[in-house]
Amino acid sequence: MCKKDDIRKILRQGFLFVIASGIGFLINTGVTVFLHEVLGISPGISFAVALACAYAANFFNNRKWVFSSDAAPGPQVVRFLLVSLLFRLAEYLVFFILHYLLGIHYLAAVLIALLSFYLVKFFVYRDLVFTSGKQPVVPRLGRALAFAVLFFLVIEAGLFGTGIFLQISQPASYCGQVVAVLRNAANFQEESGDAQRVLVLGDSRMGEGFSARICDELGGGRRLWFNASVPGSTPRVWSYLLEELLRQGNDYDLVVLPLQSLKARTSERYMADRELDGQFMPPLLPYSRVYEYSTTFDKEPLRRKMLVRGFLRSFALRKDIWGFLLHPLRRLKDVAKGRAAYKSHYHYQGREEDLTDKVTLAGNNAVFAPEVPQAEQNQFVLLPEGPTEEIREKEAAYQRKWVKGIERSCLDSGAGLIIFLAPRGPLGAVYESEVEVDAHKQLGLSDETTVLPADTFSGLEKPEYFFDHLHMNGRGREKFSHLIYDFVAGTEKGKR
Repeated sequence: MCKKDDIRKILRQGFLFVIASGIGFLINTGVTVFLHEVLGISPGISFAVALACAYAANFFNNRKWVFSSDAAPGPQVVRFLLVSLLFRLAEYLVFFILHYLLGIHYLAAVLIALLSFYLVKFFVYRDLVFTSGKQPVVPRLGRALAFAVLFFLVIEAGLFGTGIFLQISQPASYCGQVVAVLRNAANFQEESGDAQRVLVLGDSRMGEGFSARICDELGGGRRLWFNASVPGSTPRVWSYLLEELLRQGNDYDLVVLPLQSLKARTSERYMADRELDGQFMPPLLPYSRVYEYSTTFDKEPLRRKMLVRGFLRSFALRKDIWGFLLHPLRRLKDVAKGRAAYKSHYHYQGREEDLTDKVTLAGNNAVFAPEVPQAEQNQFVLLPEGPTEEIREKEAAYQRKWVKGIERSCLDSGAGLIIFLAPRGPLGAVYESEVEVDAHKQLGLSDETTVLPADTFSGLEKPEYFFDHLHMNGRGREKFSHLIYDFVAGTEKGKR
């Protein structure tokens, strides 16, 4: 058949496909309207039932009328079912996002969802599903594989590359908490007006131990504080988080950075290869920086894994995705509650319990109450320094790299930077003193950065100010916040 005849055939099939699709559209919209408007069934269930009702009519019309296929019907039924399920899933996801998340009227959402994949659907049905029985199998399999890869990449880029799914990620997940910080930071930027803005980085220790509300009240509205701490996060995550906050147009006069140690004596070992960091990165990592991010890991297998997860976000978020698919409505409720939690956490006063009756100090030794299990006792002591000089230097190099990255972002944006040794736990006398550490030399910092003396907050490393081995309670939170405000105000750091 000549090329002109091929074009005529495609145009004829395309015209008939439009008619067949119109029939399917009438079934979809008609059933959806009938079930919702007449029977009172929810729009989501109505549309799902309508999709199923249109399946049989679409198969018959496309096989016999549009593409006039003479191949065996059995394999075509299977292929049509699989391909239709993929398209229906994609269409339903588009509908779900448009109607439930963006508030678009359900009929408009149905129309957009059905038109989204229309052209792709025609060629997939023509070349992969309703083929002639004389066509060879291998080319069809090749086209099917190519389509599957293309379809996956389109869904991947559409849902995860654009950040659509991130807005409905589980609020309690690492990724969801980063999304919440970015969203709340935009609100803070808008609400803070002309006041000086102070950004506080950190992990759960700053989440429990620091109160932005207290500092705001002490400043009388002239200087406002934003707590961007994310539980489980690390200096690597903080560096990327600060960059993303600045990239999104947020502006800070001062950045406050707490460290667990000025010389990399952390409660975790081998931080450079901390795989968990990848769970925080989907909202922070543009595709252009995925390769660079993967090289920050030392081990080659982890580099490859982070490279794949960086480009294919669905791999990194697979548990989150599965949770959403199992309970979509519950997830939407969780997301709504998570958005409202920002203000409640702002007024959070901390935990009431303390460790006074659980642990005491006898000289430089910790004495635990009999009811405290051994496993819990072991948590109260920081890990000893690495067994070799090589490991110690790797830990120091990791900390130096990311602290300097944070400093560089501050210098580029004109924000001041204050670094301090945060309260390490309730057993102050047990922890190694770092008073003699030259932090600027140890961390490779410029003179523009202020480092508070290592013993600034050592008076809070007592059982009465903590509710567990890492986190301060309400009393510690109040005292710590007052001290931070006093020392930050005393430095007179700010926009240069």
